[in-house]
Amino acid sequence: MTRDPDLLERLAGALSYPTAGFVARVAECGEALAREHPAAAARLARFASFALGAGVAALEEAYTSAFDVAPLASPYVGDQLFGASRERAHLLSALRELGREAGLAPGPELADHVAEVLRLAAAPIPDDVRDDLLRDGLGPALVKMLAALEEARHPWADVVAAAVDVLVPRAGAPAARAPEAP
Repeated sequence: MTRDPDLLERLAGALSYPTAGFVARVAECGEALAREHPAAAARLARFASFALGAGVAALEEAYTSAFDVAPLASPYVGDQLFGASRERAHLLSALRELGREAGLAPGPELADHVAEVLRLAAAPIPDDVRDDLLRDGLGPALVKMLAALEEARHPWADVVAAAVDVLVPRAGAPAARAPEAP
């Protein structure tokens, strides 16, 4: 599990809705991962190749089908862990407060969106809180998301797999699989 703020920010960008420069950011994230996380880098390279070939509209549509409208995998940590419950409401409140304390401006998504949680983990928060957030919140949510996206053979599985490879301790979770030939 990484604590590197730059790497956490890069992963957050890769798990965000695609905007201008998105493919280049994904490729840069893959390059930053290449030495220490080659399987993650390979998954991001495969996704970047898909994204370049798909074009902007198809990439946005793929994101929406994966994470937004009737999503294959909800990108919200609280939803993955607790569903629509009081526990999720408490998590959202705690994440917003932690973000305020860290001096983060609210992002475009709810506080428990995987990209927002990664940005929070990259912020100046206590290491034990960051570790708990990544290990007990984000990691299990990403593993659930990955299972759903891989079952559907969805292209965004590559991005989630890269995050799992980097953030989930290897002993307790499935490793991100190396890409298959197209």
